[in-house]
Amino acid sequence: QVQVPARRKCSPLLDSALLPGGSELAVHEWKAVPDIWRTAAEKYADLVALVDPYHDPPSKLTYKQFE
Repeated sequence: QVQVPARRKCSPLLDSALLPGGSELAVHEWKAVPDIWRTAAEKYADLVALVDPYHDPPSKLTYKQFE
């Protein structure tokens, strides 16, 4: 049986920050969306953050590239 990894709807950073007993991050320091991306880029620099399948070829950006 083949297992397909689940796709996230948001950043792993937000997943952990929004769950009870979540992350150690100072969520209260985020004033705007760019602050969230900056923190995500620091923690998950090389993970894929954005996939655009509608371009030919499809494009993927990591958190570091998206910041």
